[in-house]
Amino acid sequence: MPNSKWIILVVVIASSFIGLVWYLGLYGFIMSLLWSLFLIVITNIDKAGDLIASSYKWGRTISFWFEKNAVEKRLESTIGIASKRVNEEAGVDLVPHGIDIKWVLPEKRDAFLKKGKMVVCLEPSVNEERNLARATLMYVEEDLIAPSQRFVNATIMRSLCFAVARKMLMLDKKLHALKCLNKEYIDPEIEKISQIRGYVTGMDNIDKQGFLTRILLKEFSTLDSKLSPALTDTESRSESKGFVRMLRQFVERKEDELVPLTFQGLRFRIHIMPVARLTRNFDVANYVKAASISFNQNIGTIYVVARGKNVVIAKLVISEIEKAKAYFKNKDWEYDIIGRVTGHLRCYLAELSRVP
Repeated sequence: MPNSKWIILVVVIASSFIGLVWYLGLYGFIMSLLWSLFLIVITNIDKAGDLIASSYKWGRTISFWFEKNAVEKRLESTIGIASKRVNEEAGVDLVPHGIDIKWVLPEKRDAFLKKGKMVVCLEPSVNEERNLARATLMYVEEDLIAPSQRFVNATIMRSLCFAVARKMLMLDKKLHALKCLNKEYIDPEIEKISQIRGYVTGMDNIDKQGFLTRILLKEFSTLDSKLSPALTDTESRSESKGFVRMLRQFVERKEDELVPLTFQGLRFRIHIMPVARLTRNFDVANYVKAASISFNQNIGTIYVVARGKNVVIAKLVISEIEKAKAYFKNKDWEYDIIGRVTGHLRCYLAELSRVP
């Protein structure tokens, strides 16, 4: 929870505590404790799930029911926290639903949406890490940009599910579950469709730069609103492969290597604008001119990207582009990545939308 929310929570609890004790004495003290506990739980519902799971551990020696419920709550809590982090990172709900784990017979294993939650049915297993890998993948397969999945190339979509499941497990450093996911699910799929290995590797590299959720998945998530009620779309399925290829070329490029920075399709029209280091030849007018060219080419979105000391320059560039009234800043992010040489590196990404 962000620090500002903690501050608000502390102020609310302290105010209610003082007020209730003042007016009701001992009864007010008891009521304030219950009220404080309630507020803490509802504002930290996923962490509360961890505590509930831990409480079940105490009953393991009494009944296997406690063991199953402990595993169930830990899986729900782990996946729930990871999915929220993915959504917060993107700024949109890529995996919008909560998760509810149910234990069933092997032949009934499934995942489906019910009452606003993704219900994942698992067969009982003594290997909790294996269950976590399986539950995470089943959850992602059903919920990740679900309305738009039919418009994305099937191999790309399958690879995205693997990449996002890997990401969710790595967020909480669930390395044993990650190994299970690789060995039991991804490797067998690669034997059937060899291209998946390259796509998952490329998506991992795209994610290392912070673009998997903020650019690739966010763009894919808009396909349903653009193309519904169509059942499928040949152009979007083809262009989804090309867009992944372009992003991968960009993030894997060598220093000073020239790679495509625009994608001009029927469904995706995007310009990646990296802000280079400040030199004697730097001129912000060049970026404004590039934005003007993109506007004339009917490019819908420009993504301005910068790292390290170039972050300040990127914000100046965006300010000048907005003054030209061709594009406006719709959203921006500042985050850290692991640099090749310097360790943690500050990154900046801004989404500029074309003025109608």
